[in-house]
Amino acid sequence: MSRESGNPAEGFATYSQKLAKLLHDLPPAARARVLGGAASVLLNDQLGLDEIGFAHQSANLTSAATAELDKVADFLKENPDTKIKIDGHTALAFSGAQALSEARAMAAKMYLQRLGINPDRIESSGYSNTKPLVSGTSADAQTQNRRIEITLQ
Repeated sequence: MSRESGNPAEGFATYSQKLAKLLHDLPPAARARVLGGAASVLLNDQLGLDEIGFAHQSANLTSAATAELDKVADFLKENPDTKIKIDGHTALAFSGAQALSEARAMAAKMYLQRLGINPDRIESSGYSNTKPLVSGTSADAQTQNRRIEITLQ
């Protein structure tokens, strides 16, 4: 330690510098466990779900969406202490985008409730078009961005 600056001597790292480097090099989920936070796990990926999408400016669940939500319900019934968060998204910004994204998340939540999942285990939020999966305004990009995502809490 240098008496003049109070910094470590050249070539030496402090404990906190070494710890910061170690934490930086950890995968995000491991880093979250070490720091005491919960890592965000996308249930869509974990369960191998197909995209849970919506028609243009609609919050109505399609038969394909309900088939995927049936898988989520089965998972939740097998894991009764698990809580989830459902995030609704829109493809574009418009005056009703926030309300539509919230309605999409709520539609999924209500469907899971009808299948017997306690609503206290499900949080829902809408993000409008602020978290797109893909950029652009093509029809394909819009289709991919009209969706819900489900994360473990």
